Amino acid sequence: MWGASVRHALTGTQPSAGDYQEGYFFNTVTASLSGRYYPLPGRALFAVGELGVGSVLTKNRFIDSAGEQAFHHQFGIGPAAAIGVGYSIEPFEERATRLDLQVIYQHLRTRVEVDEIGNDYWTSGGLHFMLGLGF
Repeated sequence: MWGASVRHALTGTQPSAGDYQEGYFFNTVTASLSGRYYPLPGRALFAVGELGVGSVLTKNRFIDSAGEQAFHHQFGIGPAAAIGVGYSIEPFEERATRLDLQVIYQHLRTRVEVDEIGNDYWTSGGLHFMLGLGF
């Protein structure tokens, strides 16, 4: 089975004491072509692979040397790939609707433009646990 995938992941931190201490926000968006392979009869268990492009958007909040709140913003884009396994549950036999349980590891290698620093290369990865609806 061939298709496409779009994935968006958000994460962030806040200081334990509140206030304007350091905080970090990290977002990734990927768009990929994907393939799914069903190795066993019955089309329940499957392997999935994806290849495409990913972007990373980050914001780092910190206190500068003058004691003021400041921000560093970073943006990057580069290749993305993912592999995973899943299991399809078809609750309605008369329809092609299914629930897909998936575990996918995603890997990005992005060229990032960092405020006041310039270009840098970041490698990042994430493990995604997903529930999807197929039709």
